[in-house]
Amino acid sequence: MDAARRNAADLIPSPQIVSEGISIGHMVQPVGLREVPDGRGGHRYALADNERLYWGWRMAHEDGTPMPAYVKHVAPQAKG
Repeated sequence: MDAARRNAADLIPSPQIVSEGISIGHMVQPVGLREVPDGRGGHRYALADNERLYWGWRMAHEDGTPMPAYVKHVAPQAKG
């Protein structure tokens, strides 16, 4: 989260600015997730888009409040 606070990726607007908007109640869109294999026959989810919104939400909700998200990409099923 330190890299997001410093805006190391040069995101515009910065995650800090997005966080301030979220903190005062501005509506946010869900972030897209992609399903990826976990190497053990299952899956996990990884961020597919909108990195600045993700980090802005994390900064505004350091208590771990779940963020709106949707699955954008589903991992292909193994054949066999």
